[in-house]
Amino acid sequence: ISAEPARVDWHLGSLMIWHVTSAESGGLLSLGEVVVRPGNEPPMHVHAREDETWFVLEGSVIFQRGHERLRAEAGTALLMPRGIPHGF
Repeated sequence: ISAEPARVDWHLGSLMIWHVTSAESGGLLSLGEVVVRPGNEPPMHVHAREDETWFVLEGSVIFQRGHERLRAEAGTALLMPRGIPHGF
């Protein structure tokens, strides 16, 4: 894994800080922080190839995973499996 500094992107109005990219891990994983203001949430979407895990650092988030609505407080981790529509 690279000793390069984290890469920073803006995507759909959210700050994304990439600590490990897919290229750096040989396609095994990506690890990033996302700072999202209320109202800038991504639309519901589906990943065909990868699972997605969220860890809430601060505040609270209501996630949608398929037909489930899940409230996650700081310190909560949630798995969004591939093939399942999800958002927050």
